[in-house]
Amino acid sequence: MVSIFRKIRRALLEQNKVTRYLAYAVGEIALVMIGILLALQVNNWNENRKDRIKEQKVLLELKTLFEENIAQLEDKILIRKNIIQKAGEVISYIDNNEEVQLDTLTQKLSAIILAPTYDPIDNGLMDSENLQLLSNDSLRRMLSKFPSGIADLKQQEDEFVKLYFNSITPFLIQNGLARDVHQSFYGDAANLTYMLDNSVVNQINLGKSKKKTNVMGILNDVEFESILATTLSVNVGVNWESESYRKQMLEILNFITSEIDPD
Repeated sequence: MVSIFRKIRRALLEQNKVTRYLAYAVGEIALVMIGILLALQVNNWNENRKDRIKEQKVLLELKTLFEENIAQLEDKILIRKNIIQKAGEVISYIDNNEEVQLDTLTQKLSAIILAPTYDPIDNGLMDSENLQLLSNDSLRRMLSKFPSGIADLKQQEDEFVKLYFNSITPFLIQNGLARDVHQSFYGDAANLTYMLDNSVVNQINLGKSKKKTNVMGILNDVEFESILATTLSVNVGVNWESESYRKQMLEILNFITSEIDPD
């Protein structure tokens, strides 16, 4: 092909047809430029296609990630709802000066010896390299800001973890309730929603304490009332934060799902 162009140029020059030669030369340059542009276009299309494939892979992985993290967060919300309910019931016993059996009290208290914390899966999917692959600017911004929201939730969760170790556990031990409360914990299915395999519960049998416990004395204890009130209020606050965080995650999940190709 190059030799044909050369022969044409030589023939035009030999015939002293300079104008035609120049026009031909310009045309030849234009053809070369068009060829280069087409090659670049094909190359860009191919690179964009590869990026789109990578983007779809990241989106599918993000979808799975958010679904799993939402499911975990919802489990923790349910556990806290159980804590809130049981703590509220014991507070009502106190307010009504109600006589309560030890088994009933320990069953209610068993809920508060679990301090749930949200531990989202983080496999590096939301690093800057992956986010740059996302063509939706709104989704990219949402994902880049998203991790910062977990800090407030963690801070509130830590309040109850501290209460659990510094107040709840010492109180149960000092008042001879620890053994019965832990035994009740494993006997109540509402406390075990976090466990993947409940069959192992059968391996735990602490039995009931043979010591006498002054139930009414415990219910009239000011420290005990304060522990329950703080337990309830802190977990309500954490669940408010969790629900807000869950709503944000569902919004992002919907965005991600809308960007995934249907095929």
